[in-house]
Amino acid sequence: QPRTELGKKAAKALRKQGLVPCNLYGGKETINFSAPYTSLQPIVFTPAFKIAEIELNGKKIKAITKELQFDPVKDTIKHVDFQELVDEVKVKVEVPLKLNGVPAEVAMGAKLEQTMRKLKIFALPKHLPEVIVVEVGDLLVEYVDTRHNIGFKIVEALAAQHKAEFRLDKLAYVAQFRFKGKNITLIKPTTYMNLSGKAVRYWMQEANVKPENMLAILDDLAIPFGTIRLRPKGSDGGHNGLKDIDATLGNNLYPRLRFGIGSNYHKGQQVNYVLGKWSPEENKDLIDKIILATQATESFLFEGLGNAMTKFNK
Repeated sequence: QPRTELGKKAAKALRKQGLVPCNLYGGKETINFSAPYTSLQPIVFTPAFKIAEIELNGKKIKAITKELQFDPVKDTIKHVDFQELVDEVKVKVEVPLKLNGVPAEVAMGAKLEQTMRKLKIFALPKHLPEVIVVEVGDLLVEYVDTRHNIGFKIVEALAAQHKAEFRLDKLAYVAQFRFKGKNITLIKPTTYMNLSGKAVRYWMQEANVKPENMLAILDDLAIPFGTIRLRPKGSDGGHNGLKDIDATLGNNLYPRLRFGIGSNYHKGQQVNYVLGKWSPEENKDLIDKIILATQATESFLFEGLGNAMTKFNK
């Protein structure tokens, strides 16, 4: 609402009422007004760039924050200066930068340092973005929704069931939760599939997990689609991910859950089949099969491998 009384005393009285003194510049005249503190919080306390919509005397005005004053002790908003946006007049603003993806070097264990957090741009109001996303490369894109990615789909479903969210951490996306007295760590390595061992070893050490309590989940050509096979140990069976885990850990004495993807491909088309998308027929049953795999994983975690094998190895 517009304010007619100015000065420190008037501003102090407004703040006691839960209002914040504001000024609007850039139009035909400077407008002094006040706004509820709660209405300013989503605009001020956010990493994104926001355009404010101010309603004064029945008129809606779009504006951006130009200067903020905070209480030095309480860190609350004391005063806001806004600049009115005019449709065909460019403005200079700072927009947050967000990095998206996993660079190959990070996937191999390097650390990415983001030295620039904001970027100054000069643009029309209609072209002002909340955030600028910079793609830095994503090693996982080529496997998304392919048969080779079924292991990730299973752990994602398991995390969702337990309301755990994945975060990007060293060598992997990691989700953690506690259930039935146990701390569970799920990982999706950000390395290439045939270099999974480094991520597995690191997170086994980080979470203090013994080999017999670690379950590797993977696709298997030799098993019919959707069929589950739990084993306490075994050969890599030609799976490069398992081969690297074996080499990194120095043994193959750890449980694994193999999810059958079938072998419905022509001679010489094995790679294309494994890295290909699921067929329409497979997609009809895929969600149910993934749920079954999460149940098998939970059985392993909370009932033991022997019971899980009895229940799910059909």
